Formats: sequence, C-alpha cells, structure tokens
Amino acid sequence: MKKLLLIFLIFLLSISLFFIGRTVKEPSYPILQFEIETHAQCSGEHLDIEFPENAFMYERFGFYYDENDSCIVIERCWDHFEPIKSQTYHIDEVTSEDFEKIEPGMTVYQVVELVGIPFRSGTSGISTTDFQTADEKIFRIHWDKNMNVFEDAYEVIPKEN
Repeated sequence: MKKLLLIFLIFLLSISLFFIGRTVKEPSYPILQFEIETHAQCSGEHLDIEFPENAFMYERFGFYYDENDSCIVIERCWDHFEPIKSQTYHIDEVTSEDFEKIEPGMTVYQVVELVGIPFRSGTSGISTTDFQTADEKIFRIHWDKNMNVFEDAYEVIPKEN
C-alpha cells in the first residue's frame, strides 16, 4: 500500500514539474470578432431600470407595457446586458395598414413607434418577432444581426386543422 502511495505521489510530482514554467501559447489562427452596432454606447453608465416579470425579452431588448398602457423598449448592452437606453411610446390602435409602413433598415425603435411591441418570437433559428393588431391579426418582422428590419413585415396566417 505504501509503495502504491509513493508511486502515485511521484507521478503527481512529475506531472506538476512538467507544467511549471510553461506559458499558454496564443492561437495561431485569427479569432473571429463580431461587431454589433448599437444606438447607445456601452460606456459603463447604466440606467437604473428593473425589467418587469411580464417583459418580452428578445436579443438585447426588453419590451413591455407599463401601467398607462405605454410601450416601453429597453435596450441592453450586448456584452453584459445592463440597460443603456429606454424609450416610451404611446400607441393608438394598431391596424394592418401600420405594418405596410415598415421598411427594411428601420430600427427597433422606429418599428415600436409605428406598431407597438412584439409579443413573441414565432420562429427558431431565424431572428423574427410577432406583433398583433387591434383586430388580432399577427404580423411577423425579420431582423438582421443589428436588429434592423431585414424585410417587409408580413401577416402570419394560422394553419387550419
């Protein structure tokens, strides 16, 4: 038993001596860097805002209605998700015609100002959010990597059973 313990200790000692003084080698391949444009800088100054439990969180944005039925959009810094920008919009009834005004390149803020806040993301692997009109029609918007509108909004037609 003592021999086994001695062999084990010698083994551990030899492994630790092997790694002492070694430096971590930097990778020789380029590391991919992703840049995300933001409307506000992630400067370390954050808003003192709590996201309510009913907030719809998507990418770096939080969406919710406040007690006055105003649409609130809160943008979070993409690297540490602290709130950095907040906008409030007062939206009247949203109609199908409001979605016809949405064009590629529009920002999240411009979309919310026109049609209110999304209530879900109805796809997996594709950056989309769904919005609802006053007459309960559902429209879907595709977003690019910077959360700008990728293509025109379109109505989602429910499948019939």
